[in-house]
Amino acid sequence: MILRPARVFKVARMLSTFVGQSGREYKLHKVLQRHPKKPEVSVCLALCNYKPFVLKPVSQSIFDHLQEFRTEFGSHPRLRNHIDQNEKDSIVFYEYFKTDLLSLCLYVITGVQSFNLNFDEIDTEPEVAVLFKLLATFGPLPDDALVTHVKDMKAGQLLTDFWQVIWEREVRGSFVEWEEDVFPNLDDGAKRLILRMTKLDPARRAPMSDIGTDAHWGVDEGS
Repeated sequence: MILRPARVFKVARMLSTFVGQSGREYKLHKVLQRHPKKPEVSVCLALCNYKPFVLKPVSQSIFDHLQEFRTEFGSHPRLRNHIDQNEKDSIVFYEYFKTDLLSLCLYVITGVQSFNLNFDEIDTEPEVAVLFKLLATFGPLPDDALVTHVKDMKAGQLLTDFWQVIWEREVRGSFVEWEEDVFPNLDDGAKRLILRMTKLDPARRAPMSDIGTDAHWGVDEGS
């Protein structure tokens, strides 16, 4: 069997260990997102002391831009920067999140991984678990508004049944009860923004055009 150069390079990468600027060693584990034309720049999962990280090969120009971005905004609580890099191979490493998009958004805004479900330990479908968590966190379920909006009898009944369980069992963890002493970046502005984004009544939920111009994203005059 004849291996093409690109395939040889790909195999070599998958068997390699990369050392970050921090001195940590990252062992390639598997491909997370395969590049359709350039497998050598596919995004991969790497392990360091059994902890997962995202390994992302980039071009030299992108690598330089990311370095400048990290230098200028590295401590910004609302931006996700890489935590390590390998300059020789133009690779950046990010924290790995096995979670849903809302959990990641809450992490970016609050700085704490709180709304996080371990799907490996949940004995149900991930979508069902996320739906229950959403209702428990951002409820109450609005009268018929969300059920009517989904336009699906089974899904609507599931929403109703879930909220009944949450109400009867007094499931705790409502977002309005989250405090800034536990979530350092969750000031009044951030909390107000998240509540605008997560209203369960679609008619009252803020559109993305309004979210993008919310005062929360403004930069302080003194910064």
